[in-house]
Amino acid sequence: MRHFIGLLIVVFLCSLPLQVSATSYEKLDAQEVVDRAEVIVIGTYDFGRRSEGSEFVFDGYPFDVEAVLKGKVGEEITAGIDRFDVSWAKDFQEKGGRFMLLLENIPETDFLTPVVAANGMVQ
Repeated sequence: MRHFIGLLIVVFLCSLPLQVSATSYEKLDAQEVVDRAEVIVIGTYDFGRRSEGSEFVFDGYPFDVEAVLKGKVGEEITAGIDRFDVSWAKDFQEKGGRFMLLLENIPETDFLTPVVAANGMVQ
């Protein structure tokens, strides 16, 4: 009887819907990231205003541009960030941090995104 109850508990636990979300990206050589970047900027995300979501893993946020190192963009752009990176990026900026973003266009979004996600974000 104990084995039967134990088996029922295991079956019940296995039938619970579990959802785990994570993203993992290939690591690129620094020169390849620079070569792929269409735009390189320094500045901060404005996490108070989310402007664009996507079906992809990136969400677009306004990014206040302090300096443009490559490409032509205005003082504010929409830059993508992996939605699982928002919390640590927000904490980093609240402590005075800024980002250098190496951005590229990808077909899945209507905004610029960091080259292969975290490869294109420098603290």
